[in-house]
Amino acid sequence: MTLVWANPTDDAFAGVIVRRAEGPTPPASATAGTAVGDLASGEDSVTDTGLTPGTTYSYAVFAHDGAGHAAAAVTTTVTTRGNGVSAVLSVNPLPSVHTGNRVTVDTAVAFDGSDSLPAVDARLVAWEIDYGDEDTDSFNGPLSSVDILNTTHTFTNAGPTTVTLRVTDSAGNTDSSTLTVDVFDAPKVSVSTSSGSPDAGVVPFEVRAETPEGTKITSYRMEVAGDDSFFLDGDSAPPASKDVTLAPGLSLHLLGGHTAGTQVVRVRTAGGYLVLASDASHYYENMETGRPFPIVHDVGDMLDGYDRLVALASERSAIVPGHDPLVLARYPAAGPGLDGIAVRLDEGRVDA
Repeated sequence: MTLVWANPTDDAFAGVIVRRAEGPTPPASATAGTAVGDLASGEDSVTDTGLTPGTTYSYAVFAHDGAGHAAAAVTTTVTTRGNGVSAVLSVNPLPSVHTGNRVTVDTAVAFDGSDSLPAVDARLVAWEIDYGDEDTDSFNGPLSSVDILNTTHTFTNAGPTTVTLRVTDSAGNTDSSTLTVDVFDAPKVSVSTSSGSPDAGVVPFEVRAETPEGTKITSYRMEVAGDDSFFLDGDSAPPASKDVTLAPGLSLHLLGGHTAGTQVVRVRTAGGYLVLASDASHYYENMETGRPFPIVHDVGDMLDGYDRLVALASERSAIVPGHDPLVLARYPAAGPGLDGIAVRLDEGRVDA
């Protein structure tokens, strides 16, 4: 058994004491248990030999200074392998696809048995995996040290399923390992929209997403293809809609950018459609020069949002930024004595 650790970096560090105890409880002090090593400060590993097969051991590693003062220990507990053959089975072992034992119908699942071991002085020569749904895989013949016991399988029915791996070594020894995978139906999603929209340039749509009980949607990606192709995605369930018509001539639009939930309002006036940009464009300069406001959640969404503002408004001059003092100068006062205080947006810009 080889232990490896990272040593302290302070000047007082003088060495490491390693102690061992049989069972799940590590030694409580630098003098308890059995001595494994008393190492100088440059050492960062030790090999413990003469251990009993199939036995649990607990280790404690104590850093100490030149005066013998020991710091709190770093501990670990391990079990040595037995003399016989050992079958080990895992699901989706790669971090990029790891889902534990929860898998989805009609999706390929990776099973790995490469941690299986033969008996001492033997080698693995065969393995068989029963997927629990009347389907099996097997391999017969000598396995070299570079062979990897892995395979993939696609389940077609939901529900808990017991998968069994059986390995055989060259001495005729066999061992089996089982695990239960929870197979879930795939999530369902639908997108719908009406054949016509109450407002020109607005396409309201509804997204419905359902997932089996005991699961949740963790991400989504929607592709919109056409003359203006773009993607909508997120690390959550999809929103019910990106565009919502609140009343004839009044709609709400999710753009993101400054925050993940930044929305703008589109309203029909006598002069056409006006867009209240809110934080989608703090100042005229942001959208006119394509330079995002520095406090931003997603730069890409904010830049795409500038194009959406132009598409939603009847004309560029009908976009009202959320924080620009120039709005008070570019629109007429709402009434006598309200110059520089309140303006009417529905009568058009005085400088347009």
